[in-house]
Amino acid sequence: MNKSLFAAGAAALFAGISVQAAPHPLGLDENQPYGILSDKYVTPHVKWAKPYAGKKLRVLVLAPISTQRETVELAQRMDIEFDGWMTQDFKEMEKSGSSDFCSAFFCAPGSVMTAALKQKLQSRHDVYVVGKIFWDIIPADSRIKILERVAGGAGLVIINPLKTHPELDIIKKQPAIPGGVEYISSAIPAEALAPFKMAKNEIKALSFGKGRVVIMDFGETIRSYQDSKRFFMPSLTPIWDNTDKQVHWQETDSESKILKVPYEYAMVQVARAVLWSGKNENKTPVNVSMSGKIPAGKVASFRMEKPFKAAVRDLRAAGIKMDLGGSNQIPALPCGQYMLDVWKLDAQGKIVNWKTVPFTAVSDVEVSSVKLDKLQYESGEKVTGTITFKGTKPAVKDISVVMFDNLERQVSLPGTVKLNADGTVKFTVQPMKADVPLHKIRVNISKNGAIVANKDYMFPVRTKPRHRFVEVVWGSWYNSPFCHFMIEKLKKDNATDVLMIVWSGASSAYNVARGNANSLLYGARYGVFGKTKDHIHKVRNRADCGCMNNPNVLKATRKTMNRFVKVHGPYGPAGYTHGDETFYSTDPSSCRCQYCLAKLRNYLKKKFVTIEKLNAAYKTDYKTFEEIDPPVYEEAKKSGKYGLWLAHREMAAVTLHDFFRATQDYLREAGDPTAQAGFDGIQGPGNPNSGLNIPYLSGTLENLNVYTYGNTSLTRLLGDFTKKNFMTGGWYGSYGDSNVIGHNNVPAANIFPYFMLLNGLNSSWFWTMGYPGGVSGFAGDMTSLPYVDARTESLKEIHTGIGDMILDSEKTTDGIAICYEDHSRILEAMFSNDALGTKWVDADANIRTALEDSGYAFRYVLAAQLKNAVRNCKAIILPRCHILSDENIALLKSFAAKGGLLIADIIPGEYDEFGNKRASSPLADLFKSGKNAVLIGDMLNGYRNQRTDKVCWKNKVPLKGWKLGEILKKAGIEPRFKVSSVDGKQFPQPSVYSFANGNVQYVGLLRDYWLIDTGTYKLKMTMPSSAYVYDSRAGKFMGKGKSVVFSQDYHTVLFTLLPGKVGKVSLNHAGNVKAGETVKVKVSMEMAEGKLPDAGAYRLQVYAPSGKLLTEYERSASAKLGKAELEFRTAFNQKPGKYRLIIRDAATGVRAESFVEVK
Repeated sequence: MNKSLFAAGAAALFAGISVQAAPHPLGLDENQPYGILSDKYVTPHVKWAKPYAGKKLRVLVLAPISTQRETVELAQRMDIEFDGWMTQDFKEMEKSGSSDFCSAFFCAPGSVMTAALKQKLQSRHDVYVVGKIFWDIIPADSRIKILERVAGGAGLVIINPLKTHPELDIIKKQPAIPGGVEYISSAIPAEALAPFKMAKNEIKALSFGKGRVVIMDFGETIRSYQDSKRFFMPSLTPIWDNTDKQVHWQETDSESKILKVPYEYAMVQVARAVLWSGKNENKTPVNVSMSGKIPAGKVASFRMEKPFKAAVRDLRAAGIKMDLGGSNQIPALPCGQYMLDVWKLDAQGKIVNWKTVPFTAVSDVEVSSVKLDKLQYESGEKVTGTITFKGTKPAVKDISVVMFDNLERQVSLPGTVKLNADGTVKFTVQPMKADVPLHKIRVNISKNGAIVANKDYMFPVRTKPRHRFVEVVWGSWYNSPFCHFMIEKLKKDNATDVLMIVWSGASSAYNVARGNANSLLYGARYGVFGKTKDHIHKVRNRADCGCMNNPNVLKATRKTMNRFVKVHGPYGPAGYTHGDETFYSTDPSSCRCQYCLAKLRNYLKKKFVTIEKLNAAYKTDYKTFEEIDPPVYEEAKKSGKYGLWLAHREMAAVTLHDFFRATQDYLREAGDPTAQAGFDGIQGPGNPNSGLNIPYLSGTLENLNVYTYGNTSLTRLLGDFTKKNFMTGGWYGSYGDSNVIGHNNVPAANIFPYFMLLNGLNSSWFWTMGYPGGVSGFAGDMTSLPYVDARTESLKEIHTGIGDMILDSEKTTDGIAICYEDHSRILEAMFSNDALGTKWVDADANIRTALEDSGYAFRYVLAAQLKNAVRNCKAIILPRCHILSDENIALLKSFAAKGGLLIADIIPGEYDEFGNKRASSPLADLFKSGKNAVLIGDMLNGYRNQRTDKVCWKNKVPLKGWKLGEILKKAGIEPRFKVSSVDGKQFPQPSVYSFANGNVQYVGLLRDYWLIDTGTYKLKMTMPSSAYVYDSRAGKFMGKGKSVVFSQDYHTVLFTLLPGKVGKVSLNHAGNVKAGETVKVKVSMEMAEGKLPDAGAYRLQVYAPSGKLLTEYERSASAKLGKAELEFRTAFNQKPGKYRLIIRDAATGVRAESFVEVK
């Protein structure tokens, strides 16, 4: 934390000096959420007292930062000038002495908080609202000032005080003011909210000197605010139901917990408490005359003196509101419970007072229930079920069954209905392919052409994210207004595809789907065994958390996976991660239990077939495989016989792999046919028993994610060995101003999604969100902080088709390969004082970083792949490669003899593939000769750590990593895409990533994630051959030639090199379609010069007649020779009119548009 910046900013502000250097209102870091409060982000709301005919009150809300969104919610609903003073929590003003480097950054110092309140209290407010915080965390002098203001005539609203205090006790003993409670509660009858699971509000309206005090008590206790869910709790309104059933999805249970309807009326009571305490209430009666029961399917009316406005709210349909304007006619409604909201207006149309009147539409028939025939449906699959009724049985001809999605698009024609003998009705509906995960069956019963009864039944349909490159956001998504606001905002505004559901079940899954997002489940954490000889897990006492080879553990794990599928499978999760920061064991000798030893013996038996071959390889004298007893770490280190210890360590990766692969199989057996399972947060592989053989794991585990901290090579390794259809990525996000994982600042956040993409991965994973304020990336008012906006910028670009064209391509190199030999990684533990040493990790990262800093494109190859590598490479680098087989020794000798360059930091191959020490390495003479073999020794020692210094390239130029580039250039190996300074100034060398797809090449220039520099440099890139160059991020033609001049700041530069210049793109589709029909779009390209590109990608956007972008119809498609086909299906209730279609070529930015008319 930059304490000096905090102090300087606060001192300047409170001295009355405007801080111009930083955009933060308190002069803090621009990504510090404290003190940010505005009404920029608008959520659905009812303007109960806006515009108000009375005075515009000045209101100060004192509440935790994570709940200050409610201040804005209140201001959206009533005419006030608002401000907020923020605490870190309900029971603490500040988080003092936090050792966590993440949260420490986001916790403002207490001195700033105290000074902020003092400054706010320099101005007079009409009303002070205290939102559930402990009274004693408000500084004593500020408390006294507030009470003095109230005694002098201001208002005070105390929401559910969670802790007693002598000053509060004095307030509570003050006399009540007649009529106060009646005014606050009169707008909405308490019985109207009875159907909802909402706390009762005990209200006191008291006098305090010349002022007024309102105490609203929901009966909540501090116990409710002491668990991990406290950050999700509101401060002005009651807690929502957060019980979470770990069973299959339950529409009725989940939907009833979402209290958006009563939330409006809870806010009404707060608004009226503010008006009353501020002496700004208008008691003009609102006299509404209407029957409490009206006939369903018929127009009704009410009587009220004009001028007024009114609205009807349907309590059964998530509070859908029908504005009546100034009419007293209530349209024909199906049976059910409703609210009539009426506002008395003055001559200028301002609100004088308002009232809500509950009423019921009644019918002789009701839809009692809808039950589907199964719990899980695939996209586009026929849906069948049964309807039951209450009252008079309707005729079949009067029943309509239609399917809608959560966007209120009608996605099916009316289905077929058939009367059963028991009076129930069987229905069948055939929907179109799903674009969002949540859908509803809508049953209507009509009489005489009017709907008299209906029911919506919500249920999930399995869908996958539309983008090939996705953003995953960690969170729990508990049931609270903030979670719902954030889910909707992330999906709508912040380019987020997938929300990770952490340690929670049905409610969170439903909430995510309700926000039209896809989910990814983190429901269990496996592995991470401690230093116990048989790795018995001592922390989590669960049947599925023991030895990964134990049949009983696997049986329990299968049950867990079955439960996961019951809850989450119907949504079609994007993946399942079974643990963060996962590894096998910290003990370099475990596990030696009967199951692990049996697995090792079987593994060796398959590998060697006969015991004689095994004995020859390991120089042992076992008579049977059952006798094999590998040495523990200390024994192997002392004896120098590493073979069987290495084989035992190899089993850690095999065990880890087999277990997580089994979880995927179990998930698929349980009913999720597309389940992709694995684990996330892979850390440095220095631990010899970690099991983290990345190339091996990434070959078949379909969901893997790495940490990038420490500047290790995990991202490169995962990208070079994973498969394109697997879900792979890395963590970034709100990790503070730290180099431990990465900075949550604008450059780092903007770089990271491209960092993943250019390394061949298809996702970026953001930690953490779910509630505003703190480490969520959002200020307390729900506005995104600058670093979140920066990451959104990159994601939106990638989603334009850039992600598709890179993921469709193959990585190319400058003929340089780094050899990954996993046994050498493990064996390194024998040569360190600590078995968990980082020597191999350091050496590998030193070389990788030096190559990047020298401008070379390269890739990793396995030792087993050297046969192919020697054919295609100019140089092979062998970091701490202790172990090489005889075959690989011969290959490398031949490679060097033919002119290939070998580079190593130790003499490679001192051990054979079975861990036996050779008398000397067969490559020793070659490296001593220096002929096409260079031994760099400790030349690069410490380089990866040096490179985590943000300004190292400026302070320590020349970088010693450049020495590796000098060795390569001396051997005649130059970067194909060479970046240099135009004006001769020193600049941070970007990492060069290159890809090819036919006659198209892509070159990504990425300023290192660690080497952050925001400066702009004028650069030149030379190429091996002439090409037509486009800046794909900017959509700009840069010219034709063998070089291109450009400017680069921290933004990644992505060039597309084409065989021609694009003239135009064209769309071909039908001019008009009927609602419900598919619009098929054919795209073609014409060249102004040269040849058509072999590959590319297009992005389709569809705009409604109103000009609104319809994100549900956005599509990307890969192109061949400039041609592609895309399609989208209109809804059956699609609004008629002309829809604008825009197609954009992702590589060049060339676009075209046309219109299709929906009739």
